[in-house]
Amino acid sequence: MKLVWTFLATIGIAVSLAGQSEPGLVTKNFLFEDGIYLSHRSFRNNTPDLSWDEVTSNWYTNPQTFIVQMEHIQLLDEGPSLAPDSIWGFSLQGIPYVRLSREWIPKELATFAPLQLRGKICYFTFDRKDTTEVLITAYNPANGLPFRQGLVEKEIDVDCPKILRFETGEVTDFTRENLIRWIEDDPELVAAVKALKEEELKTKLFKSLLIYVDRNEVYIR
Repeated sequence: MKLVWTFLATIGIAVSLAGQSEPGLVTKNFLFEDGIYLSHRSFRNNTPDLSWDEVTSNWYTNPQTFIVQMEHIQLLDEGPSLAPDSIWGFSLQGIPYVRLSREWIPKELATFAPLQLRGKICYFTFDRKDTTEVLITAYNPANGLPFRQGLVEKEIDVDCPKILRFETGEVTDFTRENLIRWIEDDPELVAAVKALKEEELKTKLFKSLLIYVDRNEVYIR
């Protein structure tokens, strides 16, 4: 196995059991049972379908993005292989990873992102490559004046933040509109999110999500 454990300190997620102040209460630092979750239901109940002791596997962790690409999962004692694309996710040292749709990030191997925030609404993010057209201008070296322009395709990294409903497994883009729809049970916070100015969204939208998770509890069944 190719593992990179240093992400635990860097990702900004506390791994102390102190975050689990009540049995079954899913706080933002809740540590899940390590293992492989075949379905969202298994994750929701914090009951892995397979432990890491039951399988061998091979994966690669990007130390900058913490994204995991999984090559294979093999049950021990010459058991059958399990397609990484068939599992819901897994947990390592208490940190759950959710499998990314190939429509979001078309990589050769199954790709997983860590849930950076756990609670009634969970949060994860990843980058994907995209292309955009940029206007290129050529200048005359003799007089410095532009004499030709054209559109050229350029590859860029696009940040893709997502939110996940802990109770249902529904995933959607992390936008103001979607967050308002998901926090309707907290009218005071809805009003605050609606009042955010466009230039404040980048920093304050996630803070609003943190507030919601802190004051709206959810429990392991």
